[in-house]
Amino acid sequence: MHIITVNMSKTVLLRHSKTSPTKTRLAIENLIKNEGYFESTSQLYKILISRFSCSRVTINAVLKNLKSSNKIQVNKDGSIVWIFSDKNDKLTKTIQKSVLLR
Repeated sequence: MHIITVNMSKTVLLRHSKTSPTKTRLAIENLIKNEGYFESTSQLYKILISRFSCSRVTINAVLKNLKSSNKIQVNKDGSIVWIFSDKNDKLTKTIQKSVLLR
């Protein structure tokens, strides 16, 4: 049995899980990142439940984590969009040109 702590008041238990919670979270994160957009949360649920055999509680915990870390945005119509960019060329150039202050 695996335990995922979402916050101090909420703990999610995964029973009979073949993969670790970290692998499950990364798999969900990579799926959303690679697709980039889902029309609805139910569309995402159907894919995740069939592909990873996750419960809705686990999926909600991961979505909450991704939303709070500003990696996804859940729009008013229920669509999910990947908004995080780990390769920001403009930021990289700015950091390279910057002067180190001491």
